[in-house]
Amino acid sequence: MGRVILNILYDDRNVRYLGLISLLCLISTILVIIQSGANIQADWSGSMYYSYIILPHVLCVFYIAVNYNNIMYLFISILGFIFMVMLGNRGSLICSIIFFVICLYRYFMKLSLHKKIISIVVFLFLIVIFTVGNFYNSFLLNIYNYASTHGLSTRLFYFMKGEINSPFDSGRSILRKKVIKAISDNILGYGLSSDVFFAGAYVHNIFLELIVEFGVFFGFILILGIVWLIFSALIKNNIPWNIKNIFCIFICCGLIKLCISGTYLTDPYIFFMLGMAISLCNIRDTAS
Repeated sequence: MGRVILNILYDDRNVRYLGLISLLCLISTILVIIQSGANIQADWSGSMYYSYIILPHVLCVFYIAVNYNNIMYLFISILGFIFMVMLGNRGSLICSIIFFVICLYRYFMKLSLHKKIISIVVFLFLIVIFTVGNFYNSFLLNIYNYASTHGLSTRLFYFMKGEINSPFDSGRSILRKKVIKAISDNILGYGLSSDVFFAGAYVHNIFLELIVEFGVFFGFILILGIVWLIFSALIKNNIPWNIKNIFCIFICCGLIKLCISGTYLTDPYIFFMLGMAISLCNIRDTAS
């Protein structure tokens, strides 16, 4: 699967087609949310499922916007991000911010020194205007009002406003404490889905999940192997960054997401990421 993905991505036209498909999916999803009644939107509110369905399309459209300087794609990606936030899922928010930083950093590094200085000045100026002019609070208030009147989630807005005392843990720290207790009782592991047995639900952390299932020793070996594959794939110089950026989408939708929510047993993106990482490493070995 990883090799198939790489063969597709080596053609720049296929990357653009991929962005177009994500754009259409994102536009159709936004229209469904806007046109649906409040009761239907309330069913979407706080749903991890719908947020994570939207997430890869938001990231892909944003990448196309930055890489090809497309304003329309940028607008749709930001709009999709806002609606994703209104679904109330923190994991998709964190994954998006990480990928946005990666893309903007790569874009910034490609600029000349003169453009870098201008970009920094403009960025700082916008931050000052946005903060001093109270645009940030006004913006959050407007989308908060839209979310509250349409039955969507508003819990992330408290976090974005700095009200960190608002409920934001969803009880997952309790699940993790139970799993850590189980690991301390038996460092050899308990087998697949043992986190569900001890905690009553997925522990929502891939590292704890691997350790409780395979034991401390083999669990750490698996974790180190995953980290090594990712690092080895990213540091290669003979792979174009358009492929690495797509790889980063799989990292955000796979590994980073599984550090916050879900289980690797039912998540496809972690396996896409691993397959692509192995294929990238094989290309490096062949080239050397």
